[in-house]
Amino acid sequence: MGGLAILDFTTNVWQATIPWTMPVLTSLVKASSLRWLTSLELDLELFTDTSDEGMTQIVSLIKRNKMLKHLRLRAGINLDPHLRPPSKNWSPLLDLLGTDRPPFRLQTLDLDGLITSGTTTLDRIINIHAPTLRRIVLNHINLRRPNSLRAFFAALTKTGLNFFATNNFLINDTFWLSDGVLKIHSKPDEVLTGSSESDQTYKDWVHITWHTKRRDEWAIYDNVNGAYGELWMKDMIWGVIHSMDFSDIEP
Repeated sequence: MGGLAILDFTTNVWQATIPWTMPVLTSLVKASSLRWLTSLELDLELFTDTSDEGMTQIVSLIKRNKMLKHLRLRAGINLDPHLRPPSKNWSPLLDLLGTDRPPFRLQTLDLDGLITSGTTTLDRIINIHAPTLRRIVLNHINLRRPNSLRAFFAALTKTGLNFFATNNFLINDTFWLSDGVLKIHSKPDEVLTGSSESDQTYKDWVHITWHTKRRDEWAIYDNVNGAYGELWMKDMIWGVIHSMDFSDIEP
């Protein structure tokens, strides 16, 4: 069997208030034929008083699909400014994805609205699926302890990713992860051009610029077509890790 997509149930606020989630998930779980999916994409409102039941249903659905390769889960638009407090409701999904012997090996992990909770960390999930993972997309996420930002990026270096994107990525309720470009170039000093050639102190100016994106702008690293070479993604990720090692950012 191929893929299944349930989309556009939370496109607007008024749609999110209609209790679609449980009837849809219940119907999917009851469909015994849904056992050989290779792709599953769900766009449902999971921030409700029945979110624990909804997550349980999702886990029941995906764990029986041993051929699953692409998982995309969008948990709705009802997110508060701090991307929701921790919730044990998400633990069953994280535990399933991070088990030592998962029922499937993912190539795509696309999560929007994930609440990190419990003891299973994102770096563990990535390490488990590292041999097959090629695409990771994370939007509206709060990476709380025991998750570690450095461990998360270190896990990415063990994958064969060719696409990585983040947006609205909060870390430990403290700071936002955003994309930036540091540019350094020299500019000849037009005023001091007549100085002695032996005196190089003021020969040129060095211009340093730091361009950063807003937290709600996508940071996208795309090498799907291989244009940047095999090591480009790993080099970019290691650059982030080295930046953390030489900064005040908590790992």
